[in-house]
Amino acid sequence: MFAAHTGRAYIYASGISGFAVDVAIGGGGGLVLGVAVGYAAHLLVHRLDDTMAILVTSLVVAYGSFLVAEHYLHLSGVLATVGAGLAMGAHESRPDPDSKPVVVR
Repeated sequence: MFAAHTGRAYIYASGISGFAVDVAIGGGGGLVLGVAVGYAAHLLVHRLDDTMAILVTSLVVAYGSFLVAEHYLHLSGVLATVGAGLAMGAHESRPDPDSKPVVVR
């Protein structure tokens, strides 16, 4: 059985509809949380030039989104991590102006 707390009332659903609501809230909520955290990290990483800082930020975002979703909000931590990775990885790479192209013969 599924119970959602909305204000003062509880909504109860059982069976297939309860399962569908549970998946939609747990999975969709985790994905939305992950995308929001990933987008915020994307904005931060876009301003960083230090490779180690970008790496640490990526690790903190991945684990942090999982922890917040799973432990505190009881949402899907796996989908939160996936959403964060997709949103954070959706940035253009900035080529180094000092680098020269590598030619393989």
